[in-house]
Amino acid sequence: MIQEKDWILRIIKQVADFIVRALKLASQQKKEEALATLESACGTALGMEWQGLSLVDSASAAELLREPARILGFAQLLEAMGQVHERSGTPEKARSRYQHALEMACEVLRRKPELAEAKALRERLAPKVDLALLPERYRAQLG
Repeated sequence: MIQEKDWILRIIKQVADFIVRALKLASQQKKEEALATLESACGTALGMEWQGLSLVDSASAAELLREPARILGFAQLLEAMGQVHERSGTPEKARSRYQHALEMACEVLRRKPELAEAKALRERLAPKVDLALLPERYRAQLG
């Protein structure tokens, strides 16, 4: 149990470190470097490369990541990508990343409904997404 908690905390810290680094780059108008930093976090912190996760739907990405902590980490990276796009003036890409992040947060909550971080992420992202574009399985979770 202690090893599992240590593992989860390590993932959370790594993801947070990558997000801080990327948002700093974005604030310096270094969009491409910021996005590359977030993409590299997938391999380093989550154990799966960005290309593989970005090419599949949210349910499949969640199956590949398996663990709620890894799924949540991916959702947080997607949210940060949305923030980078928003700051750099590409709102359509931002909305797309926010939607993907929201779907991943819903995937976490399907597996672990009590996870407060996933609930907070879902609540933060829902207003940024056109809910009509969400697949029905995720709209149902949003009430």
